[in-house]
Amino acid sequence: MATLSLILCSRNDQYMGNSRWRLQTALDYAARRAHELGRANDVEILVADWGSETPLRDVVRLGPEAGRMVRFLHIPPAAARRLQRDSPFPEVLALNAAARRAGGDYIGRIDQDTLVGGRFLRMFFDLVEGRRHLDVPVATALLFANQRMVPYRFTSRCPDLPLVERCIRSFGPRLPVELSPRRPFHAHGVGIWLAHRDLWHECGGYDERMIYMNDMEINMIERLRRRHVLVDLGRIVDYDFFHLEHYSPLQPRRSSTHRRVNPSSPFDRTDVINPTGADWGLARLPLDAPSGVDAEALTSPPPFDGTRYRWLVCVAAGRIAGDRSWLALRRLTGRVSGQAKEVFFRVFRSDVVAECRATIATRGLVPALNGTRHLRRRDRLVVATGLYEVFTRHPECTELHRGAVRGARYVLSQSALANRDTRRYLLAWGTELLRQHADMRDLFENTDIVFSPSEQAALQNSTLFETTWRLLVPMLLSREPADGDRQHIYCFGCAGGATVAALKFAFDRQGMPLPFLHLFDSFAGLPAEQPGIGTNSHWREGSFAFGPERLREKLCKVGVTNDGFAIHEGFFSDSLTPELAASGDLRPALYIDIDCDLYISTYQALDFMFAHGLATTGTYVGYDDWGDTREWTEGESRAHKEIADKYGVRFTECVSWGRAPVVRKLFRVMDRGSR
Repeated sequence: MATLSLILCSRNDQYMGNSRWRLQTALDYAARRAHELGRANDVEILVADWGSETPLRDVVRLGPEAGRMVRFLHIPPAAARRLQRDSPFPEVLALNAAARRAGGDYIGRIDQDTLVGGRFLRMFFDLVEGRRHLDVPVATALLFANQRMVPYRFTSRCPDLPLVERCIRSFGPRLPVELSPRRPFHAHGVGIWLAHRDLWHECGGYDERMIYMNDMEINMIERLRRRHVLVDLGRIVDYDFFHLEHYSPLQPRRSSTHRRVNPSSPFDRTDVINPTGADWGLARLPLDAPSGVDAEALTSPPPFDGTRYRWLVCVAAGRIAGDRSWLALRRLTGRVSGQAKEVFFRVFRSDVVAECRATIATRGLVPALNGTRHLRRRDRLVVATGLYEVFTRHPECTELHRGAVRGARYVLSQSALANRDTRRYLLAWGTELLRQHADMRDLFENTDIVFSPSEQAALQNSTLFETTWRLLVPMLLSREPADGDRQHIYCFGCAGGATVAALKFAFDRQGMPLPFLHLFDSFAGLPAEQPGIGTNSHWREGSFAFGPERLREKLCKVGVTNDGFAIHEGFFSDSLTPELAASGDLRPALYIDIDCDLYISTYQALDFMFAHGLATTGTYVGYDDWGDTREWTEGESRAHKEIADKYGVRFTECVSWGRAPVVRKLFRVMDRGSR
């Protein structure tokens, strides 16, 4: 029986671009450290493989040491989909399943991309075997350690294991630790969360209601702290855990598709020691955990390549310097200069930076160069205009998409509006729209969807953001078998014609015929929002009023024939009638495009589609204005939630892209309840 079980969870979906490489590197690294200490028989590594269609044990290529130590606990896809409900990835269920079946006396939870160092292993066995001592017995202690961060500029190139080992040996003690004095140490990133197996069984592991992200360790620790002592293991072992960073410095973490977080209530109450009960860890689900692979069939890792290692270190150091230079430049220019971000990292040249600084100085903002942290909004706009001129003078900066440039000009032109809330919204919208264009490359790292090279090229080369995110619709539809029943596309809120143009471009780019379009709009602008529900200050009644002729012109311009669409004019409360549903002209939906802005319009549209059976299993639903209002309490997100509850619909989130106020969501209907 092993002394230490390291448990982690993963899935064969290439999450954030290179998850299989990160998992394989973490497993090989930990196994080699245990083998070097002569502890290979005392350590086991158990991977909970959550719902992979192709099991991880069939695709991960482990070294000889890891091949003998690693076991894979595969949770079947059908069971995983049923258990996770609407969670993108329920870590608590996967980790509890692994902890319940771990064979070690002590169970340590790590991330699938955390490197476990030899210093920790030596210290752990010294504590367990009595050569070192804590202030409390180790068998009753709660041991938590934070992690050091291996730079993204290094890990994004997926170096071989010898290069990673050399990096840790050379720079490990100097890598940063994510800690803040404003929060307790156990509220930061986990390097390892370690306790005796009796304590895991005492509290039933993680609270299995916390099926989203964040705070699950905090909750478990707070439940156990009522009876046991928490020890900062990181200080003892000098934070000998190294996280293979997978978030680009140019991208906020909340843009990830898995960033659906657990609410604070009711999980802030920790008076119940075991909220899950005796069946924690999927005890009733028959699962086995065979060894990872046939060790004899494995080959040793490639030899150390000193030339490639030096190149990787230089690249990482240079890009980190670039990150810091960008942050310094941003402090000088305020946050409106987001249009420079893409070019700054694509063309990180001293002459361009020098020209930017000279432009700032010549605009009369010399104090900014002397360390002024914040600029007045008027000065930020002046600087943003100057930087725009700098970058447009350089031919290599043509990756500033036309849509982003239009967004920047629109924000600048609207800066004199009297309404302060509207101006603040437009500034945020313009900045975030530009950032979304800069982060086009990172879409592939923020979704579970695997794109082919041609699909990646189509997304990267798109010039309009509205077109770009809707390119995903035909890409996803092309991967599913043809359904003779689901034949039509429904667009709610399309008077300006941008939605139609984007969909026509997307389907043409994919080489697919555009399905029949049902186009719904009042053509009189926005209606009044339902009383008591908030909205954006610039979404006034009557806004966005375009006549139907503009839409017809756009349809003709993009090549949609008269027999390929139907326009339904009027407010949704008037046009979405039982008579329309019974006319026989409407077929179940392939895709529903929601660009309604308001809660009341979105609710009426979705209610009509689900009430009359037009939204079925397999239908995709896209939201263009998810982030413009407070999530779940206003706007499109509130309507989505209420419709899901009303009709018992289970959605899966395919894409969540951006941050407020520019957030696009794409869902797929998985099944409908009987309500």
